[in-house]
Amino acid sequence: MTKIKSFTVGLPVTELKRAVEWYRQLLGEVEEVNPAPGVWEFQIVPSGWLQLFESEINEPKSVSNALRVSRHRSKSDACFKPQYQC
Repeated sequence: MTKIKSFTVGLPVTELKRAVEWYRQLLGEVEEVNPAPGVWEFQIVPSGWLQLFESEINEPKSVSNALRVSRHRSKSDACFKPQYQC
């Protein structure tokens, strides 16, 4: 059985600093991290994160998603990161 441990939904923004301020007003006091230059994350639920990353508006594949799971390994293990090879 697959058990979801956490998830992250990434959204591209053209102006990271402005977007961070907007989401701070929307979300109120939540945990925030800046894991890398051009990236900011907000913990929106205990195991769920909203990730903002700086990107050009028309850049292809500009949405990021990650799903972290805990399960028994099997021959049919699949990757839960769209756009990436396992």
